[in-house]
Amino acid sequence: MLVEFRVRNFLSFSQEVVLSTVASALSELKETNVFTQKGGGTFNLLKSLAIYGANASGKSNFLEAFRFMQFMVLNSSKETQVGENIPVHPFVLSTETQDKPSEFEVTFLFNGARYRYGFSADLKHINREWLYRATSSREALLFERDNQKIEVGTLFRKEAKDCIKKTRTNALFLSVVANFAGEIAGNITNWFQRTKYISVENKSGYSPVIFKMLDEKVGFKEQIIQYLKLADEGIDTIDVETKTFEDLPR
Repeated sequence: MLVEFRVRNFLSFSQEVVLSTVASALSELKETNVFTQKGGGTFNLLKSLAIYGANASGKSNFLEAFRFMQFMVLNSSKETQVGENIPVHPFVLSTETQDKPSEFEVTFLFNGARYRYGFSADLKHINREWLYRATSSREALLFERDNQKIEVGTLFRKEAKDCIKKTRTNALFLSVVANFAGEIAGNITNWFQRTKYISVENKSGYSPVIFKMLDEKVGFKEQIIQYLKLADEGIDTIDVETKTFEDLPR
């Protein structure tokens, strides 16, 4: 379960931006949209959340940041070759950031523990990389990387054996360890593999679901119309009409 995602110096984000699923103290929607999960502490988390805002406000770029992190975790040890550039895109509208690494960090709960994993990268190198695990309030180091210097904690030492020298400058150490069947590393890469989100950029993924709910779920259409009116989009109602290919205009 995702707890928090952070990104800095990527696409349109020069400063750090944070997405948190930790519920606030407000009681509104607590019964329907908040649940309690344990893992290195007890967390009241949101069952669902949405990112919304004006056009060109960064919504798609924020999701692209998470997608990039997923790609690197799942593929950097096998898709990139020695000397290839890392496909990262730092914020370029400032001379203070365009030559600095982009940074990503995710905190999540898995199998009763809290994990915090992140890395920073420029076009040529993984500059830093870190992984911590907590089964109580205190975190334990699994590994920490500074360029090609990698410190491995006791809990991670067995599966990380011999992987340090196999890690390229443009590959994530976590991805390499998972590629060699490391148990903890494999669990984390599996979490990234299973984590999904709905993006308006992926119309094939969300449109059929939304259309079906508008057409069939009682009260859903009215709720969406209410949200659109609050957003002042000038939309008063929504109608769903299904057509076959023969019905389309020629």
